[in-house]
Formats: sequence, structure tokens, C-alpha cells
Amino acid sequence: MIVSDSTIFESAQRDEQPVLVKLSGEFDIRYLRTLENMLRDCLASGRLTLVDLSEVTFMDSRCVWELAVYYQLGRGRIILCNPSQDVGVSVAAYDLEDWLDFIYTTDLRPSPGCAAANIQYNTTTNTRKVSRPCINYIQR
Repeated sequence: MIVSDSTIFESAQRDEQPVLVKLSGEFDIRYLRTLENMLRDCLASGRLTLVDLSEVTFMDSRCVWELAVYYQLGRGRIILCNPSQDVGVSVAAYDLEDWLDFIYTTDLRPSPGCAAANIQYNTTTNTRKVSRPCINYIQR
């Protein structure tokens, strides 16, 4: 387990099984490094990675760009699934439609007995309503 002031990361290894990464909430410049590290780790593992984008409520230009770069670097090892309408708007706004392909699935739940890992953000809540991002790794 790796712990820093803003994140907790737990990992469990299961060889040759795909990794399910579920993104949710808002992703802006504050979370760029965490998103980049997660995508880099997924590529370094050499395992197929499914990235579920169905619960992303905002993704700024730098995060969408990072997603596009790692998607291209993955050459089929990173699969982007179920983009929310907000992700679609961001991809179109930043003119990255030709860089990203999405698949649509009906169910990305892990099967019983899957190892799981999480990244959780410890952010302070301001007086305005904030949607905190969350990245969940589920290694099958």
C-alpha cells in the first residue's frame, strides 16, 4: 500500500487478468498527475485495461489529452468504456474524436473473487458543492 497526503493506493496482483479502472467525478488539473500515474501503471503492467468513464461528470482539456495519449500508447491494451455525456462533450470540445475510440457495454462489474484496489482522494470540502473524483482499480 502506498499512502501520500492526498491519496491511498492499494494493489493486489493477479497475473494475466484484465484490470478494470472506474473513473468518477470531476477531473481537472489537480488530478492530472494521479490520472497519468494510473494510466502509466496500467500500461507498464502489460495487462489489458478497461477504463469505465460512465460516472465522469467533468474532464478538462489536460485530462482528456492525457487519456488520449495513453490510449494511443496502449495500442489496444487500454479500452475506454461507456463514456458519460460529459466525457463526450470534452472530447469533442478539444477536437480529440480521431484520437479516441469508445466501446459501450452493459455490465462492467467485477466477477466474484476479484482482487480490488482503490485510489481515494482526501480533499477538503469548500462551501460550494464539489464533485470529488475517484479512481477505482479492480484487477480481475
